[in-house]
Amino acid sequence: MSIFRRTKPKEFPLPPKVAREQDRARPKRILVIGSEGHDKTVTSYPWHKFPERFNVADFDVVILNYATFGEDQALAEGFPPERLPDRDSLGRLFFAEDSELIAIGDPNTEVGPEPEGSGFILGRRSVSDWLPFWFAVEHTSGSAFELKDDEWAFYFSRLARYEWFMSGEVGSRHQDPTYYFRAIGIHGADGMIPQFEAIAETRFEKPIAMSFRLFAARHKEQPGLALTYREPELDPVRRSSPVHWLPSLPGVGAAEAVDLILTERYGISTQQRRPRWVDGYSLPAEEQVAAEIRHLEEDREALARKLADARLRAEQAATPTALLYEKGKNELEPPVREALGELGADVRPPDQEGIEDGVLARAEGEAVLEIKGRKGPIKQDDVRQVVQWAADAKGRDGVDYKPLIVGNPHCDTSPPERGDPMAPNALDYARNSGVAVLTTVQVYTALRQRQEGSFNEETFWKSVFTADGLVEWPASASEH
Repeated sequence: MSIFRRTKPKEFPLPPKVAREQDRARPKRILVIGSEGHDKTVTSYPWHKFPERFNVADFDVVILNYATFGEDQALAEGFPPERLPDRDSLGRLFFAEDSELIAIGDPNTEVGPEPEGSGFILGRRSVSDWLPFWFAVEHTSGSAFELKDDEWAFYFSRLARYEWFMSGEVGSRHQDPTYYFRAIGIHGADGMIPQFEAIAETRFEKPIAMSFRLFAARHKEQPGLALTYREPELDPVRRSSPVHWLPSLPGVGAAEAVDLILTERYGISTQQRRPRWVDGYSLPAEEQVAAEIRHLEEDREALARKLADARLRAEQAATPTALLYEKGKNELEPPVREALGELGADVRPPDQEGIEDGVLARAEGEAVLEIKGRKGPIKQDDVRQVVQWAADAKGRDGVDYKPLIVGNPHCDTSPPERGDPMAPNALDYARNSGVAVLTTVQVYTALRQRQEGSFNEETFWKSVFTADGLVEWPASASEH
């Protein structure tokens, strides 16, 4: 009898690269919006049947068939703009790995009824409004063009005439893209860099079809005050998947154009297109299944509403994470004031520019706030500023306020890897001036303890109001 026993082979996790390759090898989940009757492996909805709050980010490939609106003007004018795919859902798909978006039709196609009233601000919504940037389109027809991307030769061999081209003007729809990126789950980006490649061009090198991506980026901070006329420098944070914007095919139906893409690009064979008059014929077994599908669709819409609500609550619950990386006035100050309020303080925001960043009141005392985020340590100028705020506020209100800095030093670094929160001269100044310095990592940790039920409110605030210099309170977010 053998004394050796065969052991069970040890299972190792797949390397990330292999896992990604296996994921790419699986059949792609394809969604078509704007036409139906495609292959049974493809999920498709005509515009008037597209479910509300449908999460398009659940698919790998989404084809937006806007050409349908061009074929049916009554549909375009009567279609409620709010029934178009959700901007955030499309944004999440746009930045999902290995996804692909294809749009067919004029990017300037408008949907919905004319708004009531007058003025240049009012207008109908265009089908390209979901993109975080805009690009100008000129409406000129022509038949001479040059193909730039051979992958799309099958499509442009059917194009006899184009009706519009892209003029080359591009701009952002957001004065501050931070909120757009944050809504789709990308943090730390406050700028964008579009990247365009022509699929086909006119004789004058104007694109009649385009593939584009978008880089979510972060502005590089300039040390000190500098006057410059250069474009701001941006560091890419994340790259989107491609969007291919194609013209419609005159003489080819909008649905047939999608069939062509499904067959040639994704290898999905299509059957003879079902004529519309066949909808009037059905067998009892078909009607029974159709009723079941309707009920399932209703259940899915109800689930989609719950999921959308849960996603919104998840985004709201994650808002305090901004305490760990933000530094801007509009980005850091509001979540700090809100967090201090949740921790038991009465916090009042400033009612004008040029004064403190807020006033905080507790039984232990009152404080003026200086909220500051930096890539390095808190500086002496920051301490000097809050001392001045406290003196100004005392002259205004007759109250001896505690100068309190709530700072996010080394905001670009993970909390466990951060260096000293204050420059040595700033720390000495704070100790000599009675300035308390609380880090946003400490505030984040306190919020965690409060939600877990272990937060001692009295001890926390006593540590703040008795501090001269750094507040002595657990500071590492990674310890909890």
